[in-house]
Amino acid sequence: MVADVRAYRRYQADHSRLPCPVTALGWTDDHEVPPALLSGWDQYADTDTRLLKGSHWSFLSFPDELREVLAGEHSRAADAAASAGTSDDQS
Repeated sequence: MVADVRAYRRYQADHSRLPCPVTALGWTDDHEVPPALLSGWDQYADTDTRLLKGSHWSFLSFPDELREVLAGEHSRAADAAASAGTSDDQS
């Protein structure tokens, strides 16, 4: 545990901005991670914040709204990669 504390004390976070956008997902009734905390991502990247109806553990049931957001984000990322002349396809 002493080594953990030393590592924690030496750690310096890199606060540079990410080279890609971030989608911050939150839940309207989340008391563990309140929606107001999602705005913290703005300091690290261009951020699209989405609030989905539900509580902290709602993701476990993989609701349709979450599925749609993730599918949309994947599609946008694939389109961006294709436009940049890259591909996620490793074959």
